[in-house]
Amino acid sequence: MKHSKLAKASAVAFGVAAAAHVAYHGPKDYRRFKELGKAEFIAEQRRNLRNWRPLARSYGFAHAGVTVRDFDASVQWYNRMFSMKLINYMEITGDELAQLDGLYHVPGLTAVKLGFMVGPFGMIELFQFDPALDPQSPDPAEAAQASERETWNRPGYTHICFNVHDLPTWLDKIRGEGLEFVIEPQHSAGTDWVFFRDPDGNLIELMDMHITRLAVQHIGSLVGEILKHTALKSHYRP
Repeated sequence: MKHSKLAKASAVAFGVAAAAHVAYHGPKDYRRFKELGKAEFIAEQRRNLRNWRPLARSYGFAHAGVTVRDFDASVQWYNRMFSMKLINYMEITGDELAQLDGLYHVPGLTAVKLGFMVGPFGMIELFQFDPALDPQSPDPAEAAQASERETWNRPGYTHICFNVHDLPTWLDKIRGEGLEFVIEPQHSAGTDWVFFRDPDGNLIELMDMHITRLAVQHIGSLVGEILKHTALKSHYRP
């Protein structure tokens, strides 16, 4: 019964859309038909169909990439901490890996393990490179490179952030993992937040926006569009 009602509703919606299309495009198409004649009009419509492209659009943030030392250990950690689930896995080697030289820029790279983990907020993509940089390497250059972390005043990505609820409980959870905070928990603009590092040293922020989270989630784009033309319009000027 439910499927029958859904089918009828879909048919009605399609009929309304078709009627609206005819009402809007019909007179213009008829004039063009009279102007070109049947054969040329059909040829033009076919050319337009071949060249048609849907409007480009963004469906929102997709994922953040995180490089780790031990893929399986990191899967277990992100699952334990944030209830994320691994939804695919692949290893890249040989000729397939050689094609990605221009992306990874890692001399002597023999394999890359990667997979996506999904949670209620979105996805992260975990990477494990072989060979990996070793902070304990006897080579001073490699040790220094492996120990480098984000530089905030240099263009580039610095961290990923998780929206959470009840930050004090999260603080206890992080301490229970034996991890340390980069700074003490902060409170600003009605938001509680803190930074810490995952077991591989990747910088993570936890942010409790309280009731503001719901507003940002549901009407954030609308608010942003209004501010674009009012209080924050100077930021959009060339």
